[in-house]
Amino acid sequence: MKKEILWKHPLRRILLLGLIIIASVGCAGNDNDDNNNVPAGLNLPIADAGPDQDVFTNLPVTLDGSGSSSADSATLTYSWSFKRPEDSIALLSDPSSSNPTFIPDVNGTYEIRLIVNDGTNDSAPHTAMYEASPIYAYGFEEGLGDWAIEGNPTWEVGTPDSLDYGPGGPYSGSSCAGTNLNGPYPILPSLSWLKSPSIELPEIEAVDKIYLNFFHWFEFAIFTTGKIYMSKETSSDVWSDWELLKDATYTGVSPKWSKAVQVIEMPDYNIVKRVRFKFQLVGFGLHNLAGWYVDDIEVSF
Repeated sequence: MKKEILWKHPLRRILLLGLIIIASVGCAGNDNDDNNNVPAGLNLPIADAGPDQDVFTNLPVTLDGSGSSSADSATLTYSWSFKRPEDSIALLSDPSSSNPTFIPDVNGTYEIRLIVNDGTNDSAPHTAMYEASPIYAYGFEEGLGDWAIEGNPTWEVGTPDSLDYGPGGPYSGSSCAGTNLNGPYPILPSLSWLKSPSIELPEIEAVDKIYLNFFHWFEFAIFTTGKIYMSKETSSDVWSDWELLKDATYTGVSPKWSKAVQVIEMPDYNIVKRVRFKFQLVGFGLHNLAGWYVDDIEVSF
């Protein structure tokens, strides 16, 4: 009964409505920002981890937190961290530096996170995504692409599915390159090669080698070999002769798909702009077998 009388009194009704409105506004004003969870009126420092970037696997990366700031120009301290791709063991050189470095050791996304402190308060975290990839990668999923087949037309691109010849399928995906995908390579003479497109190298300062990585399966008869050659562009559209890579001659039989890594010394790296490779089958015997299959080719530092 008292509540009813209180509400019906005009002045008291106005006062109660005012209290309700004030309480509602007060509650709304306490909502925190979703991004930084900062109460209104508190000037926290601002972290800036830099923009998202595409980087090369195995080449050093320098982070830059110099864009971070504080409202009163206080000296900032830095705290970096990151989420790495699976199997990565990459480490930051100095997580408390404004410009730490790291080497992305596997392909994938590195989520870089920075928090700065102005001596009193931490900033909200700021993140940047670094996508690490090799200089070049191709797995023949889109056919021959920019590659070329020269010499005897022995090489093919597609899906090997013969039960009598070859590995029975590509290393990954649905396509690979091979010498006659569903039969033996031709009998004497046979000279055929699969040539890569020109691969542009990034500007580097202190790296003296590159890596040619690929998966292959092979079955060669006697007097038949698989070889890999490289040519370098030393000035605009001027290419060196084809050079046989060290330890890049294959004979005999590979029982399964296996990874090959060719370490290529580049003493004149500062003038080499582009490189290209060719996988060459050389057969001189009177007997032939399944041949050579390659897949998932990468060039990296």
